[in-house]
Order: sequence, then C-alpha cells, then structure tokens
Amino acid sequence: MQKNASILAALLLTGHLLVAQGKAVNLNQRAADAYSAKNYRQSGEFYDQAFRQPQAQLSSAELYNAACSWARAGEATKAFQYLDRATTAGWENVGHVKQDTDLTTLHADKRWQPMLMKLEAAVGQDGGRLQQAPQAAARLHLRLRPGRAREV
Repeated sequence: MQKNASILAALLLTGHLLVAQGKAVNLNQRAADAYSAKNYRQSGEFYDQAFRQPQAQLSSAELYNAACSWARAGEATKAFQYLDRATTAGWENVGHVKQDTDLTTLHADKRWQPMLMKLEAAVGQDGGRLQQAPQAAARLHLRLRPGRAREV
C-alpha cells in the first residue's frame, strides 16, 4: 500500500512538472506569435510570464527573443536585462546582435557598448572550450569503446 502511495505521489509530481513546463512552452509560442503579428509589447509580456513559470527551462535563444521583443516595444531597460540573461545563458552570436534590426533602437543607448563588450568577452572565454569540444568528444568516444574504458 505504501509503495502504491509513493508511486502515485511521484506520478502526481511528474504530472505537475509537465503541466508547468507545458505552460511555459505555450507562453513562449504565444510570445512568438505576438511578435510575428508585430505586437511587441504583448510578446515581451508573454516571455515574461513564460520565464516566471516554476519549471521554465530558459534557452539563450528565448531570452534573446525576449530582448528583441522588448527593444521593439521601446523598453530598452528590459531589452538590456534580457540580453544580459541571454549572454549568461550562453548566447554567442555577436555578429547577429550587432546587425539585428530588432535591436537598432538600443545602439545609441550608453549600455549598448558595455553589453557588446560583455558578450564578446563571454564568447572569447567560451571559444576555447568550444574549440576543445571535438577533442573532448573524441576522448569520450574512446572511453565508451569496449576494451578502452580507461583511455582518456
């Protein structure tokens, strides 16, 4: 009986987490739809709601898209906050940031250059790790091959 109660509790918890994640995904889609309809403020608000969901898994791309929505809506402070969060979450496309017309309104802001410098520094730090990724994958492959479990 206790085992069944434990299983039921686990299923309920899992179901709750899936519902919460599903809500965040739904809100992200609504944000993208609002952006496509040029309802930038509404798009930003949907992103805000999605990111407040308890089990929201924030990707750097979603955070970047929120920044674009808020920049288009004329909310520079929110746009810079999301650009900062996107950088922290792993956004690396400096060239896109510099050329993205969604962010044009931010270029004259005194926060623009420091944000670019922070992004470039973050990419520079990650660049070494990214260049080493194929080597790490090769080492992992060697470790997983039968008879070579100790090779690193």
